[in-house]
Amino acid sequence: MEAPTTPLTCIHIGYHKCASTFLQEKLFPQIADTNEDLKRPLHGSAGERPQLLDWLTDPQFDSALIRDNAEEAAFFGKGERLVISQEELSGHLLGYDLTDPHLIARNLHRTFPEARILAVVRNQVDFLTSLYCYRVAIRGHETRTFDAFLDEDLPRGLEKQLRFHELLSLYRELFGDEKVLVLPMEQLIRDETEFLEQICSFLDIAEIPEMESGKTNRGSRQKMLIGLFRRTNIAFDAFLRLRARLDGKGAEAVDTRHSRLLAYFPLRNRYYSWQRRMSYAMARRFPRARKVDFAREIARHRLAERFADSNRTLRDSGLVDWDPADFGYPV
Repeated sequence: MEAPTTPLTCIHIGYHKCASTFLQEKLFPQIADTNEDLKRPLHGSAGERPQLLDWLTDPQFDSALIRDNAEEAAFFGKGERLVISQEELSGHLLGYDLTDPHLIARNLHRTFPEARILAVVRNQVDFLTSLYCYRVAIRGHETRTFDAFLDEDLPRGLEKQLRFHELLSLYRELFGDEKVLVLPMEQLIRDETEFLEQICSFLDIAEIPEMESGKTNRGSRQKMLIGLFRRTNIAFDAFLRLRARLDGKGAEAVDTRHSRLLAYFPLRNRYYSWQRRMSYAMARRFPRARKVDFAREIARHRLAERFADSNRTLRDSGLVDWDPADFGYPV
């Protein structure tokens, strides 16, 4: 009986809001068979942290445990290529210290030292605008203004999260220059074929596989919609606070927004579902509606200046073979 061979392992680390859903729904299923048993460890169940993150950050870290659970996808007839894709590997969406991406990088290397690392980044100013609108209109029930969002979350870790060179230089140090590919999400928008060709070449795939067409995530930046949903979010949060007080959920659930969301998880998800339907319907009904304009807030927080040196380091250190300026990044 012929012994199984070690699969080519690709680890896609995100970033959040950087075409991850497109890759996970369109490309990756075509190049690596899906193992249903891996969905829980890699992506988690509703409201739960993905188990893979717990394994990678466990003080009793066990690389064999991760390999045994992951390699099953390849060793038992699931194909010659293993793809692990989880945005949280690059850190928490808002940069909070719930996850240590540098520890994860080191432990991924201890587990899969021959893996190839794929990362997709995005113009940080556009990222912040997209993230805020997503949290207001799709998922997050954001109640703050964009100005307050930046004031509070940039210093809490979001700014550091978006200084891409800090984490990506560690991956290059661990895995080597040839094993790390960093692409701009803007290239996918500008030329989808070129974007996919680079990924396929990186993974030794001769040609781009056939994929379904169509957008995956459909966000909204309509000024009217963002203003409307911020107000409904404020009302919904007030309702949850009152509900928690009446139900005797305790001071933490009454006073802490995150605790309220956890206490009423099914109700929260129904609200998010309504938001998504409304957002998509409004975007179709009013495709030319005025978009949000955060130029004043972007200038006040000097966002371009905050990230210019990181983007120059990406370029000048050879972490990327494309010029961030060509895709509109601040440099």
